Amino acid sequence: MLFENGQQSISEENDVLTLSIISLIGDRDEQQDSYGYKLKDREGLIVICDGMGGHRGGQMAGKCAVE
Repeated sequence: MLFENGQQSISEENDVLTLSIISLIGDRDEQQDSYGYKLKDREGLIVICDGMGGHRGGQMAGKCAVE
């Protein structure tokens, strides 16, 4: 779900874990932070990569690290 102010919110759960992610763009033009997750019945893998502080290619770097 994407809100008008650029905030993104995701919520999912499995048998043992409730995952909530809220991402704020802040005063930047783009969100360079990336995340990925995989939930199974009783397992979860969560990867979070901090952005590059507005540097060129920062968004791609975060996405590649998650993949």
